Amino acid sequence: MCSILPCIIPAYTLYMVNLIISKSYTMRLFISNLNRLTTTSQIIALLLPYGLVKSARLIIAKNSYSEGTALVEMEFDAGVSAIEELDNLRFMNCFIKVEETFDAIISR
Repeated sequence: MCSILPCIIPAYTLYMVNLIISKSYTMRLFISNLNRLTTTSQIIALLLPYGLVKSARLIIAKNSYSEGTALVEMEFDAGVSAIEELDNLRFMNCFIKVEETFDAIISR
């Protein structure tokens, strides 16, 4: 049993290292000052050139109208590029604000 154990541990350790290295990190973006008529499809189309969009949703008020904000989850590198390129961009006649968000904003 002692002769098998040293062979198993390095293989398991290597497997875990590969899992950590290959893990895809995501970034959550908060987009504000959107036109009230903006749809989720338009947000995805705006962000798609920068990378894979994993999820996107508009924040809807109780009166069923858009608040002009959206939450988007995408790959980390794509999110960094999107923030640099799209912050203060004119989109549907509004200058949008794109920034990284954290769980405190999402849970509101």
